[in-house]
Amino acid sequence: MRDFRDSADGPPVVTAGAGRSQRTAAGASAGRPRRLLAVLGLALSCLVLAQAANAIQVEAGWRHSLLVRDDGTLWAWGWNEYGQLGDGSLATRSAPVPVMNNVRTAVGGLYHTVVLKTDGTLWTFGMGVLGQLGVGVVPRKAVPVQVLSGVTGIAAGFRHTMALKADGSLWTWGENDKGQLGDGTTVQRSTPVQVLTGVAAVGAGFQHSMAIKTDGTLWVWGNNANGAVGDGSRIDRVTPVQVLSNVVAVAAGKQTLALRSDGSVWAWGSNSNGQIGNGSVLVDQLAPLQVQTGAQVSPPAPSPPWRSSRAASYGCGAITSLRPR
Repeated sequence: MRDFRDSADGPPVVTAGAGRSQRTAAGASAGRPRRLLAVLGLALSCLVLAQAANAIQVEAGWRHSLLVRDDGTLWAWGWNEYGQLGDGSLATRSAPVPVMNNVRTAVGGLYHTVVLKTDGTLWTFGMGVLGQLGVGVVPRKAVPVQVLSGVTGIAAGFRHTMALKADGSLWTWGENDKGQLGDGTTVQRSTPVQVLTGVAAVGAGFQHSMAIKTDGTLWVWGNNANGAVGDGSRIDRVTPVQVLSNVVAVAAGKQTLALRSDGSVWAWGSNSNGQIGNGSVLVDQLAPLQVQTGAQVSPPAPSPPWRSSRAASYGCGAITSLRPR
C-alpha cells in the first residue's frame, strides 16, 4: 500500500497479481500506456506501487485488486468467482466497480477481502469455506457482511484473517493447519478468537502471522517450514513467539521483514529466490538477519478528515496495520 493523496487525475491504475484474469484498469483505450512504477512480487507477496486518480490506497489479492479513494469509496476488479469483489455478483470485472462507502482501509487474501470502515466496523466477503470470513463456514459471500466492531487494524493472510481492536486485543480466524491463528491449536476457526493483548500492529504472511506489541517487541507464529517465524527452527508454532525488540513495521510473504526503530532492516524465512537479501539463494534463513541499515523511520503523513486513525495496510502477504496511539 502507498498513499497517493497528491496524485493528479488522469493516470490509469496499474496493479499486479497472479493468475490469468485481467486485474488492471487500462483506461479508455486498450492501447493506453500503463505507467508501471514498481512491482515487488516475491512468492505470494502482493505489495504493489501504483498511481491512481484520487486514490489513497491500492491493494492486490491473489487474482483481484482493490482501491480506496479519498472520498472513502472502495472499488474492486478482477476475478470474482467467490464474490471477492463484493459487488453482489460472481462476474469477473475488467474495470473498477464501486463496492462500499466510508472505507478506511481494505486488504485482500487469496479469494477473500477484508474491509475496515471509518466507524471501526470490520466487513468481509468472498470465499468462506475455511472460515476466513468470520461468519461461519460458508462457500462464499458476494456482498459485504459485518464481523466485528471497535476495530483499528486489519490483515489478511492466504486464507486467514486478523483484526486489531481499539483495546489492543488481537483476534484471528480462518485456516489454522499451521497454527497461523496463534490460539494454541491447529483447529480451523470460523468466528474470531482472541489471541493476544497489548498489540499495536498486526501483519500476515502466507501461512504465518505477526504482531508488534506496544513495547516494540515482535511476535510471530504459524508456518515455520522455511523459518518464517524466526526462532531458529523449522517447527510450526501454534502460539506467538517473541523474535525481536524495537520493531516499528513488518511485512511478509513466505519470508518476514522487520524495520527497527534504529532504521535497520532484518529478514528471515524462505530464500528460494534470494528474497532475504543476504547475497545467497536457496538457503533459508531461520533467524533474523540484518540486511540493511539507515532506513528512514518517520511518522505517518496526516490523514484525510474521514480517515481518523493511523491505519496502514499492505496487501496479501505483506501487511501492517497500526492502531491509533
